[in-house]
Order: sequence, then structure tokens, then C-alpha cells
Amino acid sequence: MEAVDATDCSCRGASVALTSYGDGSEVYEPAEDSFLLVDALLEQRPFLQQRLGNDAAASAEGPCCLEVGSGSGFVIASLWLLLRREGRFFATDVNPAAVRATARTLRNHGAAVQVEAEEDEECRDGRTAAAAAAGQEPNATAVRVLRVADLAGPLTQQLAGRVDVLLFNPPYVPTPPEEVGGAGIEAAWAGGAMGREVIDRFLPLVPALLSPRGVCYLVAVRENAPGDILRLMARRHRLDAAAVRRARAGTNEELHVLRFHRSGVERGSGDAAQTE
Repeated sequence: MEAVDATDCSCRGASVALTSYGDGSEVYEPAEDSFLLVDALLEQRPFLQQRLGNDAAASAEGPCCLEVGSGSGFVIASLWLLLRREGRFFATDVNPAAVRATARTLRNHGAAVQVEAEEDEECRDGRTAAAAAAGQEPNATAVRVLRVADLAGPLTQQLAGRVDVLLFNPPYVPTPPEEVGGAGIEAAWAGGAMGREVIDRFLPLVPALLSPRGVCYLVAVRENAPGDILRLMARRHRLDAAAVRRARAGTNEELHVLRFHRSGVERGSGDAAQTE
């Protein structure tokens, strides 16, 4: 592996050379959607700084950040670098191989990591996650990587109303419904009808998890009807909803990064939103 200095990555996200995904047979390797999400985060840095800097008490202990479905760990490592390693960071995945890959990627970039499983007693009762969310010991600075049965797992309750940055690059590929719900690499792409089955289960978690200053970034493709997602989040969940990045991958795939947040915090100069 080529020697890469992880300290040089904060302005451009994580290094692919330091990202762990094996041969790609068990873990989704970083691809155009991963890069687009990280590019959006880099572009949105002024906006995030504006929102995250408004709450002085919360800023003192750093933002609380969660990636659902972390895969190789490329995105959560990029966010950890983008926020200068300050805050409380969590990542979840249903795929045990992805949990191991995320942990290796974070360690390769210099992060302390604690791996947990949903069935572990401390993970179930929230002792370790709650301590980290409150900026308390033990291992309050370690990135928590959890193997879960679904989406955010026990963090749905433990981090309710606390998450400042919420990320999800979901399984968005339209597939037969029976392909949804696995715990292998197929969990990274099998999205069921319109590619929306997992996305639609995630959307109600956004207002439940976000803090008052919190922001969520979600990847979607044209087949997912991103305009419909934006309208749903605005009308049903009363969130500000916008598309902040769009790109083509290959010849047919049109990727979007959607952003959701509560109103009431002034937008920063990095706001480059456009509604669908």
C-alpha cells in the first residue's frame, strides 16, 4: 500500500488508499456515490460550521455525528477529518464485514475506535453510547462502530434528538423486494421497489434523531424520486429539505445528495441548495 499521510486529508476527505474494503466481495468499496457525498460535505463545510457553531454549549463538547450504513468507512472517516477529529462519532452497519472495514479505515486515518454489537449488554442498555454522546468516559473520544440489526439500531433511542450530522448512503438500487434485508454486501445496494424500501424506513428517523441544529445528508438516485422525498420531508416532517449536489455516474445513473434540517438556525454562506 502506498504511504499516505492521513493528516493531509482533512481538506479533501479520507484517502482511498487508507480505506479498507478487501477485494470488494464482502464490503462495498468507495464509488461515485461515496465520493459525491464527501464532496457535498466538503462544499457544505461553511453551512455546517454556521449551524454547528450556533449552540455554544453543544459546541464545547463537539458535534454528535452518526453515519448509518458505513460500509468501508470512507464517508465517516472523511467527516471525522472534516470536523478536525473533534466531536462524538458513531457508525452503524448490518454487515459484520463492513463493521470491521469501517473500524480499520478509521484506525488507518488515526482515529481511536471501539467496536460494539447490538446484542452486547452495554450496547443494548446504552451505557457506552450514552456516555460518548455526553462527552463522558469511558473512551469518550473513540469512534463507536456498531453492528446492528437494522439502520441505527439501539442508537435510535440512545441518540434521539442529539445528532448534529446524520449521514446515509442507502441501498437505493431498485430490486425485487425479496432481495432487501440481507446482512451481506447486498445490504449496500438492494433497495426494493423504486429503491425506496430502506430509504422510506429511514426517513422517519431523521426528525427523531436530529438535534435542533442537526443536519442530515442522504444519497438518492433518480429512480428513488428525490423530489418526492424532499416534499415528504418538508410536508410530513416539517424539515427544510433541499438537493445540494447532483451528478451522473456512468451513462444512466443520476445521483443526488439531499439535505434535511430544522428551520430556525440561520443559513451560512455555504448554502448552495436547490429544491427539486
